[in-house]
Amino acid sequence: MLKNIFITILVLSSVFAKAQNFNIVQRGSLSYTGKECANICGYVDTTGKEYALVGVQTGMSIVDVSDPDNPVQIKSIPWPPGPSQSWKEIKVYKHYAYVTSEAG
Repeated sequence: MLKNIFITILVLSSVFAKAQNFNIVQRGSLSYTGKECANICGYVDTTGKEYALVGVQTGMSIVDVSDPDNPVQIKSIPWPPGPSQSWKEIKVYKHYAYVTSEAG
């Protein structure tokens, strides 16, 4: 999913920048039915396994994207109780992921 969204953003950026590179193939996708998604951040663990950290309205989703044809959500981390906010910022530092929101 992360790779698909990232590729879509790259394609749109290329179109707006009048670039001519359209050699992109969608290989897999992951649906978040009924949930709004915002920010995505990538993470690679010490073994080389790749993950997409996806900000969703209800918290953060960790998706294994090591096989780009078959992305798999491996964990859903709920947002603490309080104001709901679909916009999440996710950043990674070393082996920690930080998720923030402007929802109080």
